[in-house]
Order: sequence, then structure tokens, then C-alpha cells
Amino acid sequence: MILVFSYMIFIDSDANQHFMKDKELPKAVLFVMVLIFTGIILGTFALFYRLIYGVLTRKLKKNYSELERLEV
Repeated sequence: MILVFSYMIFIDSDANQHFMKDKELPKAVLFVMVLIFTGIILGTFALFYRLIYGVLTRKLKKNYSELERLEV
């Protein structure tokens, strides 16, 4: 995301516009694409975190309940 925003601010200047005049994406479209891509990446990380956290929490809860049963 930082790279794309850097491109939008620094590289996409008036001096560079005559090379890519017809092929250039509007900044609003590029911004929306960056937000969607960032959301997908963060969603993937959140999904893996929840998956791993859920598995480990289930195992810990199972072990804890077994320890409570043994103490009684």
C-alpha cells in the first residue's frame, strides 16, 4: 500500500504524463484498487489468525477441563 501511494504521489507527476497519457488509470480507481487489495490481505491474515487462535484455544480449554476433572 505504501508503494502504491508513493507511486501516486511522487512518480505520477506532470513530467511523466506524456509517456503514459492514454494508459494511465485515474487516481480514484487506483486508490479504490489499493483499498480493496489491502482489505483482502488483511482479511486473509485475520482469517488465519482466527483459525490458529481458535484451534489453540480449543486445545487449551480441553486440557484445562481435563485438569479440573483430575483435581476433583
